[in-house]
Amino acid sequence: MVRQRRLTWMGLALLMGLAALGTATAWAQPPRIVSTEWLALHLNDGNQQILDVREDIKAYWAGHVPGAQWVSPDACRWPQEGVPGKLMPLENLTRLLAVMGVTRDGLVVICAEESNYRAAYLAWALDYLGHKQWSILDGGFKKWKAEQRRVTQEYPHVQPTRRLKYSRPVASARTTTDAVRARSADAVLLDVRGKKLYTGAEGPWIRKGHIPGAISHPWTDDITEAGVWKSKDDLQAAYTAQGVTPHKLIITSCGQGQMSAHTYVTLKYILGHTNVANYDGGFSEWSNIPELPVKTGEAP
Repeated sequence: MVRQRRLTWMGLALLMGLAALGTATAWAQPPRIVSTEWLALHLNDGNQQILDVREDIKAYWAGHVPGAQWVSPDACRWPQEGVPGKLMPLENLTRLLAVMGVTRDGLVVICAEESNYRAAYLAWALDYLGHKQWSILDGGFKKWKAEQRRVTQEYPHVQPTRRLKYSRPVASARTTTDAVRARSADAVLLDVRGKKLYTGAEGPWIRKGHIPGAISHPWTDDITEAGVWKSKDDLQAAYTAQGVTPHKLIITSCGQGQMSAHTYVTLKYILGHTNVANYDGGFSEWSNIPELPVKTGEAP
């Protein structure tokens, strides 16, 4: 009887150890795009912060994923030499993350209204910073709530991080106006704005249209009507048809880096392209430099 009990306890200990190992393995390499099922299972994981980047704080007050902190989707966008909407200096971004209790090796789960560019912009900023552990909730809060998962109006208890430092930014994740201007002939420049902005039929900028040579691929083409990413096969087929292949440098561009961040995430972390850069100055910066050309109408 004693031996049987001992074996039973040893078996339980082994199962607990295997479960812990499985959790650690999954935690060490979390999916970049996580499902609502995944988050529900990992809701209480340690060393994790859920950041709610929905546009309206009133939506957060009405209800949010348990443990989520609200941060304005524009909180990390600052002016740079007169150009609005650029990514804030990284030292300020690290301070913002530290206030929210993010640790250098901690997981950041980003939740927007749906699988939209607000979540992707913060993910791209973290990627550029060199923060390796981040995920986006596929379908966002809309899908979470539609599935009648637990929602709260309570604020989480957050312990700010005292010190948060990174060695150097991932330079390949971001590009500049000069680099876009000097890009090689085999580089692909994707304009991910809507068609009317691309053709110049609409637009709030000083000049309307697009950067010459840019291919139109609206970011909304990558998500379903339900607000989740399309299948990898469907995405691959659409991009390949436009000549977007893994061996090429792909530059994503929009008005000011937000929509193009969504396409950056799609290409790099769903399709596995390794040479992708986001032009966060975008058409806002390009169109305000008089000597740079602008084209209207559809691409030839």
